[in-house]
Amino acid sequence: MTKKSAVSSLLVGAAIGAASALLFAPKPGKELRSDLSNRYQGLCESTTRVAGNVSQTATELARSAADKAGAVISSAKDTLSIAKTAGTEVLEEGKEKLDDVKNQAAEEADANKPGTRF
Repeated sequence: MTKKSAVSSLLVGAAIGAASALLFAPKPGKELRSDLSNRYQGLCESTTRVAGNVSQTATELARSAADKAGAVISSAKDTLSIAKTAGTEVLEEGKEKLDDVKNQAAEEADANKPGTRF
């Protein structure tokens, strides 16, 4: 059972119990109506208070989730930037090594051409 349904069940049960107690109590009609009205007002105030607490908690949770999401996004951006920089460096090193190998191969090919040896 979720908290929301538990709170709802509690409030409904309290209202039914209070109404039953008032209806079965031996009181005159005017006093009974007054008691019912007072209980109803108290229930309305309790419901408003609980709704305010739920709203405040939901707002705080949403704000906290947004802050944490922002931190995760920032961290991911930093990590991506670091990875991109490292990848670029590795690519440049690879290009330099490839150029070195190409130049070395060209030099060896020139050196091994027929008629270029003494």
